[in-house]
Amino acid sequence: MKNQLIIGCILLFSSSIQAKQAEQYLYVTGGGGYHNLSYSLQNGTEKGQAGMTLNAGYSYFFNLHWGLQTGLGIQSFNAQSTVNFLSATPAVDTDGESYEFRANYKNWQEKQQVLSLDIPVTVQYRHAVNKKFGLLGSLGAEISFPVSERYETVGGEIVTTGFYGQYNAKLRNLPQHGFLTYTPGYKGNLSLKTACLGVAGLGGLIQLSEKVDLYVGGYFNYGLNNVLKADSKLLLQPDGTYDGVLASAQTSKVVPLSAGLKVGLYWRLPKARRPLKVEELPVMNPPADTLQKMEPAKAEIIKATDSVTVTPPQKAEVPAIVIVEPPVQPAVQPRDTVRPEDPFEKAKRIAATIKANFQLKSDQSGSSENDKIKELSDILKANPDICLHIVGHTCNTGTHEINVKYGMKRAFNMKQKFLAQGVPGAQLTTESKAYDEPLVPNTSDENRAKNRRVEIKVFRKNN
Repeated sequence: MKNQLIIGCILLFSSSIQAKQAEQYLYVTGGGGYHNLSYSLQNGTEKGQAGMTLNAGYSYFFNLHWGLQTGLGIQSFNAQSTVNFLSATPAVDTDGESYEFRANYKNWQEKQQVLSLDIPVTVQYRHAVNKKFGLLGSLGAEISFPVSERYETVGGEIVTTGFYGQYNAKLRNLPQHGFLTYTPGYKGNLSLKTACLGVAGLGGLIQLSEKVDLYVGGYFNYGLNNVLKADSKLLLQPDGTYDGVLASAQTSKVVPLSAGLKVGLYWRLPKARRPLKVEELPVMNPPADTLQKMEPAKAEIIKATDSVTVTPPQKAEVPAIVIVEPPVQPAVQPRDTVRPEDPFEKAKRIAATIKANFQLKSDQSGSSENDKIKELSDILKANPDICLHIVGHTCNTGTHEINVKYGMKRAFNMKQKFLAQGVPGAQLTTESKAYDEPLVPNTSDENRAKNRRVEIKVFRKNN
């Protein structure tokens, strides 16, 4: 079961690496709480102690909500047992006499301490509550390798005696025969197996900057397997050898568990941001009947111009003697001071006045600018060397990848309006800047509305 869980997590992680729209993080967290080596004793009680956890690793979000996390960590588990009972074990002394070895445990206390190296693989889910705060949950498993396992006795006493049934005698306070009172001071190593734990966490991400988030949350880890290498030894041997609670017959199962709070930092990794070009999307050309309607209209204009004839005025006959006063000439501005506006400059002026803003998560603009679009289109059709570069912008709501798409859709929507007016597609290019070039800071809903816009730049085609 453990191996299947590990393989499944690895396969899921590997497949997600191929996904698009990825966001990547490095993280460091630390915390503490209740960290117990949970077990039951035949003749005593056990309670968990405080412990700590430190973790560092990598998170990979392959869409807005879902991601995977892995890394390395260290974790401590601590427990304390208290034993109260009287044991009686058949034994043989140095003279070959059989007797009953008795050990009376009075509030005998022992602490166990384990430090482990952890490798977690978890599925993560995040949800943005607002611009500065989001929830982050995780669920998965981890492998925990014990790297340090020790025990130490810290309280109580053990009084040993020998009962010789054949003489109906009980011997005590004979250290040379091993009958004495033992006090704490024993230390030694434990022997535990590798643990597989189910892990879960829930917390919040607080944005500190564009690249760094503060994480605060809780965690819960529960052992899925018994890590004890069970043995049936006596807790205290007749020769005075002390083996420890977890190496004795007092318990047969140990399951590590931990729960607590932790804090840390998440760093967003930089990534290449390649603006999408409209050529990468399906190009929607204007309907053929629109172009056909435009051509006859153009032909009619030319025909009407060709048919105009100018008849010179007939010379009028005048009497032999005529007094003619010189006509008053109107004030006419010199010819070289009246110049038509340059088409390129006019196009720039009109483009600068076109204001197209959008609702959140929308790529559709209104019709208030249609007259200006038509006027600008007429200039483009009459001047094939004048081109437009249409740039879509967004506010900072949502991920960068989503905003690149919305910026592209908005620029594409504006391009379609020029195509519908008969402007050749070769004179139109588009680009998305997402939220990389805000018009005003994204500090309020009003400002974010201003940043959801399209800008039109006029340039001459290179010959």
